[in-house]
Amino acid sequence: MTNLEFRIVKLLAEGLKNIDLPKILRSEGFEACSLSTIEKSLKKIRATYKAKTNFHLALILTKEGII
Repeated sequence: MTNLEFRIVKLLAEGLKNIDLPKILRSEGFEACSLSTIEKSLKKIRATYKAKTNFHLALILTKEGII
């Protein structure tokens, strides 16, 4: 998982919505942070971990100690 992908999942686990992430990530210095980029990253990560939703993904990653 890239630094950007990790940060996206971490922010979602904290309760933020996809729509809020581009502004936050840009302020943290991540360059490619459009909503489309975020959604594509999440789709890839969910497929990797066989998660059906973002909530499910956060639960899996928390159980595995990744976030």
